Amino acid sequence: MGITPQSLHAAFASKADLYREALDWHQATVGASTAAVLEEGDAVVALMRILHESAREFTKRDRPQGCMVSTAVLTCATENEPVARHSASLRTATLDLIRGALSAALPRDS
Repeated sequence: MGITPQSLHAAFASKADLYREALDWHQATVGASTAAVLEEGDAVVALMRILHESAREFTKRDRPQGCMVSTAVLTCATENEPVARHSASLRTATLDLIRGALSAALPRDS
């Protein structure tokens, strides 16, 4: 990245803050496509597109494998629980978007 460890530490109060910022950036950039695709119309088609695009994105050879948010802090030490809760809230927000789109696509009498 071209910055010194001292500069990196000076920019963030803690490693947890740095990680939280990285998660938020990832969600706002890579993860933003999920909400955009769900707004396009047919929820089932949108979900299929999300799954295909996610599989392609998260298996690129030039990047770490997997989704940073969905695999973030699944288990942790007690002192890292605030970051674990934050990453869980990001996962929940994405799942809520998907649930909402699928629920809206159901006929009203179901």
